Amino acid sequence: MKLLKVILTCIWILYIGTFIYGFSRKQEYIDVGTLPVQEIFVAQVDEEMLRAWAESAEAYLKTAPIIAKVLVTGDIEHEGFTSKQRVIIKEVYKGEISTGNEVYITSSRWGVVPYKETYALSRGFINILNRGEEYLVFLDSIIDIPGQDNYIISCYDEGTIITPIFAYSDKTHYVGKMDGMSTYTQYAKLRENEFFCTTEEGFKIIEDVKRSLLEDFQ
Repeated sequence: MKLLKVILTCIWILYIGTFIYGFSRKQEYIDVGTLPVQEIFVAQVDEEMLRAWAESAEAYLKTAPIIAKVLVTGDIEHEGFTSKQRVIIKEVYKGEISTGNEVYITSSRWGVVPYKETYALSRGFINILNRGEEYLVFLDSIIDIPGQDNYIISCYDEGTIITPIFAYSDKTHYVGKMDGMSTYTQYAKLRENEFFCTTEEGFKIIEDVKRSLLEDFQ
């Protein structure tokens, strides 16, 4: 557990720095939509890290300041090295936010980062949210960004390796072939996944946590 906390702290510091840097350079867009999907990579989470995560994930996530069901209304937007996506709040289970509000959600783990001669999607091991689908989200605080028409709310992800967003629908999963010793793999083959993991057993671990959370927040 101590090792997991150290890993999470290092990841959090790295991504917070990337997040702040990205918003400070909003005009430098990386249009991944213009890249062949075969050239985009994504990281998969290791099974052993998931086992440690699963021990405390539910208890931790239930301490989130905001817990809500959202409907995704916009496609992913990349700004600088950060990403955000627009949603409508459909139901509030916890927190000071109103149903019907349209907001952006983001994560310190989300962005587009250089990888070898191309780019990789940084997602906190979850896929881009599907427009028109509902998700259970665990959120932290509103980010004050000058010039934004909608609130931007960050995910409650400081103490978790998985970005805490779970689809209410069931998804199929595919384990991607790893790029050498790295857990990175081509995104094209994982486009229908909800999560990114190195093993089938790892997917079962995530799904067990997801199922329990969805039972509590229907």
